[in-house]
Amino acid sequence: MIIKELKGGSFSKTLAIENNGRKIVRKFISRHVEREYGLVRWQSQIRKLQIMNQSIGSDYVPKVISSGYDDVSYYYDIEYFENSKTILDFLLNPYENVNSKTVFDNLIKVIDNYKTVDFGSIKGAFSLYIQEEIVSVLSKIITYSNSDSLAIVELNEIKDICSSVLNLIKCKSNYLADIELNETLTHGNLTLENVLVDSMGDIKIIDLYAETYCESWLGDISQIMQSCIGDYEQINDLNEDDFDCLFTKKTVSTSEFYEEFKNNLNMLILKFSHEDKVALEVFYASQFIRMFPFKIEKTPRKAFYFAVQGMKTLNKVLNKC
Repeated sequence: MIIKELKGGSFSKTLAIENNGRKIVRKFISRHVEREYGLVRWQSQIRKLQIMNQSIGSDYVPKVISSGYDDVSYYYDIEYFENSKTILDFLLNPYENVNSKTVFDNLIKVIDNYKTVDFGSIKGAFSLYIQEEIVSVLSKIITYSNSDSLAIVELNEIKDICSSVLNLIKCKSNYLADIELNETLTHGNLTLENVLVDSMGDIKIIDLYAETYCESWLGDISQIMQSCIGDYEQINDLNEDDFDCLFTKKTVSTSEFYEEFKNNLNMLILKFSHEDKVALEVFYASQFIRMFPFKIEKTPRKAFYFAVQGMKTLNKVLNKC
């Protein structure tokens, strides 16, 4: 019996269901559509859940219960958490008797826990990440042909910004190549929609991701930044028609809890070393740029808006290096 449909990612659907009297979450992937890419992502999530569960325990990560298939899909089942909500939902509609500082501290505690699983560093991994997730995407923007969704003047201005950022990355290539990050166990997609919090303030991380080129915990922090400093989820929920200006950051409704969580994050970042701050800002910028190829066909104005936000961040941080 289907309880409700949940957000399920790019190539799947996710349902909360009741099976033999037990509530579970079932994540599907098509056996036929986008099979190769989708199936790799789906399997990587299972493995990442297992590794994370073994490393930090089931207090923070759902267990993988079973897997199977039907005529159209493969699926795996994980635990269902009753009476929980995402951190983003919590910040906008908080529980009574739970404050955002507690939730923030609990989230950072989990990150501090799993980042102790240290893989060492790989020289050049950060530069490879920049090349694949930033430079290759900006190169696509430079060659983009106009559509009815953008005015010529808008596209030309975006391409000018893009050219400037690409030149800046080239000028700073030696500096960026020398940044060598310790790679650790990470969540890989740590948005505030991928962390659940219950009415006691305890958290569970969900929808882990294992397809990164430089597996640094700073990448996880940058995705939290994307959620609550960049307001990504709320802005992404807007309609295409709401993106009349592609060059000014849109404002969204927040709450006292939301702003407190953001302040706690900013205070944490202030404690980072200069090199970690640079890497963090580059990761943060990349979160907005790397999604361009996935958004350009269906929501081109959103795609360009987010790319511009990322490029503005890159321009700011690289000019300080």
